[in-house]
Amino acid sequence: MEDNKQAKKRRMVFMPALSFAMILVIVLSSCETPSKPDFQTEQRYTVPIVKSLSYAFLGGTEAIIDTTSADFENLFTIDPSGLVTLGVTNEFDIGSFDESIPDVSIATFSIDAEISNLEPTISGSAATDFESFTGLDPALFPIGATLPAGAVPAFDLELDMEDLVQVVTREGNLQVTIENQLGFTFDELVFRFRTETGFVGDTQVIEDFAHGEERTLKISFTSGEVISIPLFAVFSTSWSQQQMAAPPEELIVSEVQNDEFRVQSASARFPSQTITKEIETGISEEDFILENNDDFAEMESIQLSFESLRNTIDLDFESLVISFPTILTRGADGSFSPQDSVVINLEQDQLPRRASDPSNIEGISFDIFLEDVRISAPGNTFIANLEAKTENTLDSPPGDRIRTITTEDNFTGTAEFEVGNITRITGIVLPRFVDLNDAPDDQLDLADPEVRIETNIDDLKEFSERVVNLNIDNPELVLHYDTNIDASNLVYAAILGINAAGEQHFLSGLPDTPFHVAADDTISGLLFNGLPIANADLIKIPIDGRDGEDISQQVFFTTENSTVADFLNSLPTEIFFIGKALINPESERVNVQRPITLDSELSLNIPISLQSDPNNPTAIADTLDLDLSDLPRDGDDLEIKRGSLFIQYSNELPLDLDFEFSFLDAFGDLVTVVPADGQNPVSILPAPVSGGGFSVGPENNVLEVNLTEAQLRELWRTEQMQLRAVLLTSDNETVSLRATDQVSLNMRADFVLNLKVGGN
Repeated sequence: MEDNKQAKKRRMVFMPALSFAMILVIVLSSCETPSKPDFQTEQRYTVPIVKSLSYAFLGGTEAIIDTTSADFENLFTIDPSGLVTLGVTNEFDIGSFDESIPDVSIATFSIDAEISNLEPTISGSAATDFESFTGLDPALFPIGATLPAGAVPAFDLELDMEDLVQVVTREGNLQVTIENQLGFTFDELVFRFRTETGFVGDTQVIEDFAHGEERTLKISFTSGEVISIPLFAVFSTSWSQQQMAAPPEELIVSEVQNDEFRVQSASARFPSQTITKEIETGISEEDFILENNDDFAEMESIQLSFESLRNTIDLDFESLVISFPTILTRGADGSFSPQDSVVINLEQDQLPRRASDPSNIEGISFDIFLEDVRISAPGNTFIANLEAKTENTLDSPPGDRIRTITTEDNFTGTAEFEVGNITRITGIVLPRFVDLNDAPDDQLDLADPEVRIETNIDDLKEFSERVVNLNIDNPELVLHYDTNIDASNLVYAAILGINAAGEQHFLSGLPDTPFHVAADDTISGLLFNGLPIANADLIKIPIDGRDGEDISQQVFFTTENSTVADFLNSLPTEIFFIGKALINPESERVNVQRPITLDSELSLNIPISLQSDPNNPTAIADTLDLDLSDLPRDGDDLEIKRGSLFIQYSNELPLDLDFEFSFLDAFGDLVTVVPADGQNPVSILPAPVSGGGFSVGPENNVLEVNLTEAQLRELWRTEQMQLRAVLLTSDNETVSLRATDQVSLNMRADFVLNLKVGGN
């Protein structure tokens, strides 16, 4: 900055050729010289201090605002009427909206599957001959012989039940096939099962059961009946007198087998059993709701961790498939299709072993990693389908074919979802606050440089340093943003502007406007130096969501809806931001996806229409080189007796200007200041103005300021002069400035020099 100031200094030349020695020669040559001269003489001289110095409002190095400086490049615009507008556009980061897509939390689901339809292999048969069954000698009853009427009240036929020890029934039937090869017809045959502890199952009756026929019976069981070995087929029969239709042979139970026969437990040989289970789990409804089949959540990855899979069934698993019909992975064509639903087919070493295997002490654990995943979960619930097949014990060694299984035996474990970054959600995102700054514990402190977002407006820095106490009329601050956010959001923000002098002003919304944060608005965690920022100092900024396409929007902060005048009057060179966003306050159905883009910038549009406060006026300053070292000093024969400054001006600015001139030595220390204490101000009258506040012509005049003896004695030390002008509007009215409006100054010093020769 010091370099800029030096570049703007103007070199002022005092008495370029005439030295005081030459004056002395001229004076002496015009007088008769006595032998002992003793006399004084006065001489008037004019010294140009400032010659044709003009300050246009905008322009080059001699303007109030030097628009040729890199500091002010593109800082001002001029409309067709000549009105000057200060305009600055800066990137303005209002934080990250990535958290507007909520995290997906999927509940752990528990696996607890059993063989719901336990079906052991039940296979049996038996036969008895004519003599054993009827008690008659078969030799006496060839074909055609007359068989007298008879009956068998109860006949127990032990069944050969292969690989069956015992079962406890649940429901269903055993199917029994009986063949009559005894050579005659039964009028009635009653059939029942019996164990050593009593009858089991219901009773079935066959009527007119002729020789050579095969009849099939279904024996129904109630829950809890115990079928054990030995198992007997019990027959009760009767027949009428008849002729033998065939040679007497056997009554045969040719087959006993399952007919939808379900058991609670069994010690038997088991065919491959099927285990099926539909497991429901859900997505947390705390942050969003997936209403229907068209709603979904997409994520970068899911790690599915199966923990402690244990098997209390005394059967090994041959296969285990867990499928998720509504969890899809992205296909080769880039789409999510039903054929790409997640199906997990466990490998051999992941399959649960039978209950007695040591692996069931700790259980089996493993992870499945899925990339680029979409979940549909209407009502925030979805299902997993489990289907398993067990071994067939018939394939086991003979001594290992009999297993004891109950319906309480099961396969257990848990599955946990670890969800990666959510990339897209279609559904209802529920309203919630998210931090737009990174901070621990949701406490955002504007005073913490690690938390706040800073915007430096370098273009305003020198302007702010040079023009102070500006009172701007009708400024405008515009927030521009481009976004792909689908949801509409409200940003609750603390925006603090700090100018070059360190003055601080909040940008806040005015009451009864959309930007106002009311006293009863619930917002917390926005702090300044550890203390909550008052709602009145906050501002509420609507961020509209797109409607299918990325959008560009503008939010205008004006004097009608915000404290933008106070905020911009101080010409902030730094802006600090902290904020929280209320996501989707109307609970609308949205489609949001990462990466969320929100590119924003602030535009300051400040029409340079001034209204200065006499107690806090606007000021401009400049520094000039001014070498007055040739002026007389104490001890010189030549001394300055009187002196005045004459300031001729032409003022096109519609402003009063009160000037102050500070004379400085080589070290920058003050020599003297004009006007001195007690003197009238050096006031330049404003140009006359039109109804619109623009000047209509210059105001011309000449001012004289008398210098005191004390000032005259010290002027020779001067090497610089600082010029400071205070700008005041007439009667405190608002005026408008053109870029070409200027004030022109001519400044000279008139001195009366006294030369004393001789004397005592």
